[in-house]
Amino acid sequence: MHTLTVLICTHDRRELLSRALASLDACRLPANWDVRIRVMANACSDDTLDWLAKR
Repeated sequence: MHTLTVLICTHDRRELLSRALASLDACRLPANWDVRIRVMANACSDDTLDWLAKR
């Protein structure tokens, strides 16, 4: 099995992050691939961390 890790770094961009994750969710996964999405929220002062915790 193959593994693909997508790393998204963000700072106070919850709306843009939401759109990026929605776009990735809409993708068709290739057979025999394990796809992992990791988000690095760097010192966010908006609601990014709360939003991610609920996701």
